[in-house]
Amino acid sequence: MEKVEFRDSRKTLLKGELFLPFSKVASGKFPLVVYAHGLYSSGLSSKKSQAFLQVLVNAGFAFFRFDSYGVGESAGDFKNTTLTNRIDSLKNALHTALSRKEVFSDSVYLIGSSFGGLASLFVSSADRRVKALVLIAPAINLCYEDIPYERYPELAASFFADLKKYDPYNEAQKIGIPTLIIHGDCDEEVPYNFSVELVKHLRQAKLVTIKGADHRFASEIHFRDILENATTFLTELERHEEEKH
Repeated sequence: MEKVEFRDSRKTLLKGELFLPFSKVASGKFPLVVYAHGLYSSGLSSKKSQAFLQVLVNAGFAFFRFDSYGVGESAGDFKNTTLTNRIDSLKNALHTALSRKEVFSDSVYLIGSSFGGLASLFVSSADRRVKALVLIAPAINLCYEDIPYERYPELAASFFADLKKYDPYNEAQKIGIPTLIIHGDCDEEVPYNFSVELVKHLRQAKLVTIKGADHRFASEIHFRDILENATTFLTELERHEEEKH
């Protein structure tokens, strides 16, 4: 593991980590996965991040995780978090990870969880280097529901105003890459029906429903389900890429 420091567009210092498989490959380069964490969670320490790290590195992927602006080890004031600066953090994380000599510089797989899934949707629509997308309970609802300020008291009013600038369903129509959406049908924070609608706007998308799962996939069975579905999706895509070459 290597600690990585980089900056967002406002020059705020962000912290990340790059992990490489132990196995050697002829090209000396590995396919890359970048993980975008949820609103309150840390990319460097969350349970999902750690679990994806282990299974994907074992499957032969390089794995990059990071803390967005105002979160965990990164600088910035969490109170001033917006979707705009989360998108910006992710854009700069992708640029940093893809600049590494150990990975293929022209392609990346992107996994986004909840608010990180919402940010991932907008990043992938604009960056052709993203060749596949995994969205875990993406927080699409935040852009369409009238969210009471009391639900997120740690955030400034700018968070809510900023959300109104974005239309995820419209953005999804620009995305042509393979996309896997994983969502629990008992999600109490991001209603499942938003993913049912989202998949209709994507050209190459599949929705996997985890029966009985909540937003955090608290059950170990449900948690394993998201790992297995995402890992299978990414490894099969990568195998097809290798066969092309």
